[in-house]
Amino acid sequence: MATYIGKLINIWVGAEWTRGQGASSFDYIPKLSFSFDTKIEVENNEAGIWKLAKSTDTCVSKISWEWEVEGHLWVNLIWYFIKNMLWDVSSVETADNSWAYKHTFALAHNNLHPSLAISIVEPNQNEVFPLVMCESLEISWEPWKCLNFKSSFKSKNATSASNTATYNKDYNLNANNISVKIADNEAGLSSGTNLDLLNFEFKVGTDLEDVVEIWSNEIKEIFNKLVEVSGSFELLYDTNDYKNLYLDQTKKAIWIYIEDIGTVIGSNGDHPKLNIVLPRVNLEEWARNVDEESIVQQTIWFKALYDVENDKLVDVELVNTKSAY
Repeated sequence: MATYIGKLINIWVGAEWTRGQGASSFDYIPKLSFSFDTKIEVENNEAGIWKLAKSTDTCVSKISWEWEVEGHLWVNLIWYFIKNMLWDVSSVETADNSWAYKHTFALAHNNLHPSLAISIVEPNQNEVFPLVMCESLEISWEPWKCLNFKSSFKSKNATSASNTATYNKDYNLNANNISVKIADNEAGLSSGTNLDLLNFEFKVGTDLEDVVEIWSNEIKEIFNKLVEVSGSFELLYDTNDYKNLYLDQTKKAIWIYIEDIGTVIGSNGDHPKLNIVLPRVNLEEWARNVDEESIVQQTIWFKALYDVENDKLVDVELVNTKSAY
């Protein structure tokens, strides 16, 4: 077997048309870090046999596969993870024959969001892992850094494959035009306060529950359950406004708008774009960082609440060059 560095591990993601059967096409994941572990849950036989030993034997109760990948925010690639977490999506061309597309996502309230498949090509293996389900998706930014994403997921065991390492055109969503606003409600976001951020983080997470095949101890199905949307942002501590909002538990709306104005896609003058609206959020926690040699900063953690009146948790809009998945 070959010896090699991590950069020679090539990974792709594709959408499954039939759950657990793999994908017919894949898009490359340019990764900054990647981990993959096979997990075995072992049950100990702790039956008493008139001895002080706690266990006398073991048996394997379940085998699972867990993943985590981190990279820059590629505007075509991130579609897969957003759809898997939220599902409900509509896609339209931004103009006739523009070759740029706007995808609008919202949360679908069912427990079988569309599954993915992951392909791995490296010197020692060529495999496809079916029935991939995302457990978390994080998008983060800080000054002088690229926008990054991190996603964790679970899957079934792999089947052997003969895929070839190929690479598709994608666009790194740069933070040259980024805006985060806060307002009393969604209607006020367009004229809301534009935050002078030091950093921010946006997260979508869900609980996954897998069903095991009794004759093989392997995963048969993976269900997504409750979805939680949260995040945080950091500012200079030059006002008590956010501290007071936290103490008063005042509900707000938050708008995260990211547009790469330095890149044009399609023929309609469109830019890669990610637009996230949280119509109702609660400020979960507030804290300040006091360092003797640094400017005092404040961090606010928020959690999205379901907007019952308007029947939504989060709206996401993505503009890229992929027509469908």
